[in-house]
Amino acid sequence: MGSTFSSTTDDHHSTFYATPVSSSVKPDIPIEAELLRREARQCKSEVEAASRQSQHEYHSGRKSEAKALSNQKKDLYSQMNEKNERAAALIFQHFNRNLPDHFIDLHGLHVFEALKYLQQKLNKCRSSSISRLTVITGMGNHSPHKMAKIKPEVENFAHKNNLKIIPGRGRVEIHLDTDDQYEKVDYQNSDGCIIL
Repeated sequence: MGSTFSSTTDDHHSTFYATPVSSSVKPDIPIEAELLRREARQCKSEVEAASRQSQHEYHSGRKSEAKALSNQKKDLYSQMNEKNERAAALIFQHFNRNLPDHFIDLHGLHVFEALKYLQQKLNKCRSSSISRLTVITGMGNHSPHKMAKIKPEVENFAHKNNLKIIPGRGRVEIHLDTDDQYEKVDYQNSDGCIIL
């Protein structure tokens, strides 16, 4: 696994990220966020086990035990969501800390988290009269089967909201002009290469 190093001065705290050796940790994801994701996955496993056990107890006629396990499941589910929200916030802050206002980077987020942050960013762009937003989605290199998950959902989101998009490799440019209808525009040269 990678290492993290911290240094603290009176007015500054820095955390350095090392590229992880283990393939289970995604490069450039803050260690704290990855640990929260692992804890959330553990909670999910415990939720599933508690659910199975609760059903077994219920069908065996032990309804009070089933109810206790059901309550335990709800608590674990709440913990899982809280850990995932904290991890998402750390990941989002990490990838977006030095970007200009007309960019958003959704790397490392689950799809539903990415769409939530995208909606918030679109609202900020509109209130700041920013007419184009470049959404960095990644190409799916860290997804199962190397298939992009976020980019197609961002394009679908834009379609549902009648926003014009220009897809690119690992990114989507969204035009926020209210007069534009949804239009997927590919700018390609004669060789079929997309020109950004």
